[in-house]
Amino acid sequence: MGGTLGVVFRHRPLQQFDCDRMLDSVREVFAANNIDVDLRCSEVASLGAPQMSRVSVNGCSSAIFEHGAMFRLVPLVSPDELVVFIVQSIADGIGPFAGCAEHPPGTPGLVITEAAARGGLSSSAANGRWVLAHELAHVLGVARHDVDSTKLLNESATAITAPIPLIDRSQQNAINSSRCLGRTGFSRARVVPERTIPVRETPSHFDRPRSHFDRRLR
Repeated sequence: MGGTLGVVFRHRPLQQFDCDRMLDSVREVFAANNIDVDLRCSEVASLGAPQMSRVSVNGCSSAIFEHGAMFRLVPLVSPDELVVFIVQSIADGIGPFAGCAEHPPGTPGLVITEAAARGGLSSSAANGRWVLAHELAHVLGVARHDVDSTKLLNESATAITAPIPLIDRSQQNAINSSRCLGRTGFSRARVVPERTIPVRETPSHFDRPRSHFDRRLR
């Protein structure tokens, strides 16, 4: 069924990001998986708020305190838009995080780090290529993570091994039918924290995600 989704980007002052280039990696994986979503860049602007340097996401379980306050600084004017905050770092007691798709009720959006945003322009999952697509899938209705490194919703978007990650049929249907796509209202998904998992410098068959070896995307 699909629809149109406008993406509003907010970044720190003096930082620059090409929103269409960032969205290209999302378009690539969505198109390869029969996701009928017309992604458009609605606006890119700087936001001089303290949270843009270091935001605590409360375990990526609820957008409260400084996390929720950040969303209130960007009121959306259309039901078919969401906001992407590109912050310097995401701080949390159980992190580190490359992104978090939790948001206040009725205010769809997500947070990713500057490193993940720039990594979206590379060809490497470890650099953050699929983080934005992964978090957008959560916002559009996919709540659970997969334990499969070939899937976009793998528990770590930075440990995906497929050249273009897969999206299960049920997840495709959830995204295509999201009420955020050019329709009134929004269905808020409950998400699981997204962690940054490293890929070893020398690839081998022993490479496996290990949470205690997490390396931050800086």
